[in-house]
Amino acid sequence: MNIVLPKCATCGYQFKRHQLLAFVYSKKCPSCQAENFVTKKSRLKSGGFNVAMLILFLIVSRIPVGSALYVFVCLGVVLLAIVYTHPRLLRFTKTDQDIFSNK
Repeated sequence: MNIVLPKCATCGYQFKRHQLLAFVYSKKCPSCQAENFVTKKSRLKSGGFNVAMLILFLIVSRIPVGSALYVFVCLGVVLLAIVYTHPRLLRFTKTDQDIFSNK
């Protein structure tokens, strides 16, 4: 299965999954050192997905099973889904895009 990960907006370097797990809105390219910003569309997609996963966890964790292990397993599944899917939703641009603008 070919996983499409984002590329540097300047030099085209394809980021590795582990490089995309810990950053906020910009990421420096390890190849050309250019600053890459997450596109507005990517921020909306990944934010919506993360909120949906949180809501799913809150709903599933309320099912009366009577075990704390069940809640931790549900949380683990949701976190794995986020870690697996989040980097695939990202795309980079050279400029910072305001998420609240109409452009």
